[in-house]
Amino acid sequence: MIELEPGGAMPACQMDNYVIFYVIKGTVIIEVNGERTILKEGQGLITVPATISMQTEQGVKIMGIQITKNQAN
Repeated sequence: MIELEPGGAMPACQMDNYVIFYVIKGTVIIEVNGERTILKEGQGLITVPATISMQTEQGVKIMGIQITKNQAN
């Protein structure tokens, strides 16, 4: 779970896995590899491994699930 207070932000971080984000409450601006998207309550986003950051004006609660892609040997 990711919770950001009003005016809060999560600095850019490199995610090595796919990530599923689902907004439980609030609104967030999420940036994935430099591309910004606004997500509102009830909306979701699936990302490939990427550099991700987020910010919110009013506060937000997000569920984030990392998915590892298995490599067959």
